[in-house]
Amino acid sequence: MEDNGGELFRTKEQQKIYLDSGKSKTINSKHLLNLAIDLNFFNLEGELTYKKKDLQWIGDFWESLNDKNEWGGNWKFLDTPHFQRNT
Repeated sequence: MEDNGGELFRTKEQQKIYLDSGKSKTINSKHLLNLAIDLNFFNLEGELTYKKKDLQWIGDFWESLNDKNEWGGNWKFLDTPHFQRNT
């Protein structure tokens, strides 16, 4: 089980590792600009979940707050823990 809240800041070196391993599709991540965060969510049983069906409500809520907000769960390349602000 994950014991942290997620990931906000990311170095270029870490982003390259994610890109090379397939965890990311871009070297130009919003994490590098502090405009994105990956959050860990837990279900009622206390288990870490990244299932879209479990997180859709919070992704929808995030996007409803501002038209510059974007949730990775609505992308073609699913990234359900990812929330970002576009500039």
